[in-house]
Amino acid sequence: MSTTGPIPDPEVESFLALLASNRAPRTVDAYRRDLAALAAWSGKPLARITTERLEQYIAELEQRIGWLEQRFWPRVLRAGSRLVQRVRT
Repeated sequence: MSTTGPIPDPEVESFLALLASNRAPRTVDAYRRDLAALAAWSGKPLARITTERLEQYIAELEQRIGWLEQRFWPRVLRAGSRLVQRVRT
């Protein structure tokens, strides 16, 4: 049985460290979970995810989660978009 977790993504960790400088710890934790789920879904480093794939992920979340959890979608979209924007600049 493996006790290792996912390999840390330096871009994600850098983004979360920057986020931690001006956001509450629970917010940073939520972004960490959202980005980890996105990375697991995409199967590749988040720095390489396209806007189209991010939109596909959000659409799949919408189908899976339903209307009761819609308040979380903007956070998921923000997390992914901000990370991609930061990496590409």
